[in-house]
Amino acid sequence: MTKKEQAFVDSLKIQAALSWPKFEKPSPSTIKVPCDEYRAVWFQNAFSGRVSLGWTSGNRHNDNAPIPDKDTRYSGNFQGPGRYYETRLEALRAMRWEEAEDCARRLLRIDEMIKKEMTA
Repeated sequence: MTKKEQAFVDSLKIQAALSWPKFEKPSPSTIKVPCDEYRAVWFQNAFSGRVSLGWTSGNRHNDNAPIPDKDTRYSGNFQGPGRYYETRLEALRAMRWEEAEDCARRLLRIDEMIKKEMTA
């Protein structure tokens, strides 16, 4: 593929990336885990662009650690209901939606500034 053809393909990919996701926005898991049990779940962080396997136990969560064994009581990083997903795919899709919404808000602010400048 020539450089010109590659540049065209890249521009098409960028245009496609600016569209809304073609899948529904996943909701965080509603798994109820008893406080004395651990369950593997997926976390997403759109800011860092990271999806990681962690665990939840009732209202304690850790987004980057293996499930503790039964003899280990491990403190989680978060308190309260966490935003976690049952599969890596759901976490990735949630991250894509979060980024799309954030980009849309930023573009809207720029569009509003352009409109204001044009009417000034």
